[in-house]
Amino acid sequence: MLPIMTSDRLMAYRVFQGEIEKLRTMKKSPPDNTNSDHLSGTEALVLQYLEERCKEMIEKGHFWYDNASD
Repeated sequence: MLPIMTSDRLMAYRVFQGEIEKLRTMKKSPPDNTNSDHLSGTEALVLQYLEERCKEMIEKGHFWYDNASD
């Protein structure tokens, strides 16, 4: 389920989640630069960064609230 956020944040969240999923399904852990089937060190850092950014977006509360019912 997608969190309720402003449209620009939601777009970034969805793109980040897609990249996270792609990295997790196409490559294996742990990082190993000598094996092409495994994540490289750079890919592991990117994966960690994207996961942290998604978590921060949810924690910081960049949400959109519908005040029309008030």
